[in-house]
Amino acid sequence: MKNTVSALCIISAFISTASCLECTVCSWIFQKALGEIYPSNFGKSSSYDTFQDGQPFCLGPNQNCPSPEDVCGSIYVFMTKYDGSQEIFIKRDCLQPIECNARDSFTTPVLRTSYATTCCTTEKCIPATPILPTENNTKNGVFCPACFSSTTDNVHQRTCVAKHSIECMGEEKSCISYQKEPIGGNTINAMGCASTNVCKENGEITAVRKPRSMEQVTCANVSNDVTLPTGHFIWCYFCHNYNVQNCTDEPYLCLPDEDVCVFERIKNIYDGREDVEITKRCGKSHECKRAGSVRSSTKTIFMNTTCCHDNVCEPPLPALPSADSDENGLTCPACFVPNSDRCLGRSDLKCIGNEQRCIHYLKTEMQDISTVTESLHGCTTKEICEAGSGLSYAKGQYYKTIKTDVMCSRAVGWRAPLCTILLSMAITLIVLTLIISL
Repeated sequence: MKNTVSALCIISAFISTASCLECTVCSWIFQKALGEIYPSNFGKSSSYDTFQDGQPFCLGPNQNCPSPEDVCGSIYVFMTKYDGSQEIFIKRDCLQPIECNARDSFTTPVLRTSYATTCCTTEKCIPATPILPTENNTKNGVFCPACFSSTTDNVHQRTCVAKHSIECMGEEKSCISYQKEPIGGNTINAMGCASTNVCKENGEITAVRKPRSMEQVTCANVSNDVTLPTGHFIWCYFCHNYNVQNCTDEPYLCLPDEDVCVFERIKNIYDGREDVEITKRCGKSHECKRAGSVRSSTKTIFMNTTCCHDNVCEPPLPALPSADSDENGLTCPACFVPNSDRCLGRSDLKCIGNEQRCIHYLKTEMQDISTVTESLHGCTTKEICEAGSGLSYAKGQYYKTIKTDVMCSRAVGWRAPLCTILLSMAITLIVLTLIISL
């Protein structure tokens, strides 16, 4: 390969009066997972890795550039994923002059990338250390269509469909679409914000085509003329299990209207058995204070939900409400029927503790090809009513879709039996008669 490049350079030298530069060619990649600290030997994993001006730097052999117009260049790329993991890429190579002095960045729901290049034009010269754009998280008022998809189907899904927008920050005032061709079976598509010079007319990302993680990447400038609702694009862990304290699994991109990561804990007491179900998932802010109980004559449900608002954050462990046995003077119609969406034959149930609402609670669980429905009427707390109905997806050891329909009304005071009412009226009449006779 080196001989071929040299031959091309010699041929080019005969054709033009210029000669090809000899430049250092090397590359260096460092990956830092979420929560890791850069090691003390950061940048020194091999004899080719070192530092220059406090920045990672690579050393390597000198080679003739393929074109007389080429110059010696350095490329510095810094990528931060949704989960906080980072990848640094350093490369020295022959660059075209148009690729020099770049300082740009782009952001999609899955990745924030910033990069810079520097060049020099003399034999075996060392380019200055590229300085990345300063990270600027100030919102600039520009909204771009945003989405992310990852698929093994390279034929039917060439782009992701943006139904929400993302608010751009700093100098990223242009909109792009981004596609990474299959490496290992997946095609990645994304849309988001970018600084002005990121996407070249030929569909390449300026000066970033060389890092391994950016190979086979194409981009296109996108119009932001269409007004779309703003999405949150948060990533949360998903897992689901029974009778354990915690669970862990992979993170997923939430729906754009979901703005928090949820940790939900539910305790079911029925037919002499207690089960505690835990779920981590995406959710909405109004779910975060859903702590309380749902109680019928034969089944009681205690639940609590905690939330956090950052990518792949861990909500605190939800503490289940304590059971209360003190009657509060309110009553609700009550019944419970498993495997049915209708509950008949209701009887009066005396509410306890802070149960101040009557509820019709309908829960449908869809798992694989099975569907289980339960219907409950009874007493509940106001927090359960305020959280309302919901649709959630539990992924993990047990994968299922859970749909809850909640309808609430005010609880009423106890209704005394008819004989008690008549006895009270009779006593009142006797007392009044005695008073009048006196």
